[in-house]
Amino acid sequence: MTDFLAKVKNALSFLSKNLKTILLVIFAGLAIYFFIDYQRMKSNYKSDIIVLSDSLTTYKAKNKELYAAQQTYIASEKELKKINEDLYKEIKNLKDHPLIVTKTEYVFKRDTINTVITDYIQKDSTVSYNWNFNDQWTSINGISSFDLGKTIGFTTVNSLSLSTNLILDVIEKNKQLQIIAKTDNPYCTINTINGAIISPEKISSINSRIKNQNRWGLGIQVGIGAAYYQQQILAVPYIGFGLSYNLITF
Repeated sequence: MTDFLAKVKNALSFLSKNLKTILLVIFAGLAIYFFIDYQRMKSNYKSDIIVLSDSLTTYKAKNKELYAAQQTYIASEKELKKINEDLYKEIKNLKDHPLIVTKTEYVFKRDTINTVITDYIQKDSTVSYNWNFNDQWTSINGISSFDLGKTIGFTTVNSLSLSTNLILDVIEKNKQLQIIAKTDNPYCTINTINGAIISPEKISSINSRIKNQNRWGLGIQVGIGAAYYQQQILAVPYIGFGLSYNLITF
């Protein structure tokens, strides 16, 4: 017991005498860590800017169906504000933490629609008739009137309904995330897709379901270790690269 207390006393004495050195090593380690993290964020930011300038590509599914595809990125809200203001505003409008935020623009275009006249009414010099058109993709009806004496007329659209199923998926291809989209309406064209995955490490509902997390890892290490010197166990600061097992992860 006396030997143990002596070793503890020696360790405390060593710490007190070398406190400045220990703090310097810790600060140096943190500086290296933050520098590496900054370079990683800088690299990600540059790649995200490239993503925004990319045009849509085509993705072919197993059943030969074609999707419009756009590479996406993982970002925090702060990073997204710099990259895409529209997506950032969408996040701020939500009450809860979004996992994926997207903005897709698609255009409906149909050149010729042949309507059917259902009711024909003539009163004095005015002729009116109701018309409509319905198929799987479009429903439209209205009324047209003409004054034969004044050779003027007007058309009113009473209702217009467009039907489409818009499908969005997130896939991983060539170690890159992509948003793919398709519509089953042949008259719809997808013009743009913008999207981002927002800080997935902060989504507790997902992380709580991840089991058997691997606690082993390789990386830069900064801390206090034990050393045996001249028949004494001393606490010494160290910085290095090595294999570690994490008791606590965050």
